[in-house]
Amino acid sequence: MTLWHETTGEGENLVLLHGWGMNSAVWSTLTEKLKDHYRVTLIDLPGHGFSSDSALVNASLEEWADAVEALLPENPVVLGWSLGGLVALALALKHPARIRSLIMLTATPSFMQRDNWSCAMGKDTLENFAANLKANLKTTLNRFLSLQIKGCDNARDLLKSLKNAFSSRPQAKIRALENGLSFLHDVDLRNCLTDLNVPSLWIYGEKDTLVPVCASDMIKLYLPEASVHIIKGSGHVPFLSHPDETLHAIAGWKVS
Repeated sequence: MTLWHETTGEGENLVLLHGWGMNSAVWSTLTEKLKDHYRVTLIDLPGHGFSSDSALVNASLEEWADAVEALLPENPVVLGWSLGGLVALALALKHPARIRSLIMLTATPSFMQRDNWSCAMGKDTLENFAANLKANLKTTLNRFLSLQIKGCDNARDLLKSLKNAFSSRPQAKIRALENGLSFLHDVDLRNCLTDLNVPSLWIYGEKDTLVPVCASDMIKLYLPEASVHIIKGSGHVPFLSHPDETLHAIAGWKVS
């Protein structure tokens, strides 16, 4: 079954992939700004939003990436936020000829702390989310939404925007949520970065508690040729808290 997708705007092709538990409605504010510069393709990941009935709910990260690859327009920039960044990175590693460049928005090759990788979520945090998911789905999702805006000046408004996007489409299937958490817990693509053959831009939020900004220093070590941009005052959702700065970071990036 094909994933839900829609396209708007004119210009260079840009594909947006949302994060865990969310859907493409979360991009509405940024899309309004992007569509004057880009032809934007929005995709709901397997088991999320309008793709909630996808047969790929239980599939691997690579299979999610393959499903996105099947929908790509010609020579796009692929932008992934959070879990969507992990999908985008897997896509870029497996299908480099299909994309022009990669933008990782508050995303990382390893979302969990590991040896020599402290700028990530603790193991207990992810495992607690997984354990509580079935016991109290609503509370767990609300807690995760709250973590995404932690530290931001306009946290209340941001949380409202996230909840509005979350509730505007069918809720993600619990199996898709469990699978997504397993990606965040298990997947470590750090050693694959040397095989990344497309230009990449890594955007981080200065106050992000889920993907700490110190990850930007690690990316520079693994990918000296990559571009890194830090949005001051932002948490995990810079496209909501700082949409103009996010647009500037995307549109101002010149791929050599």
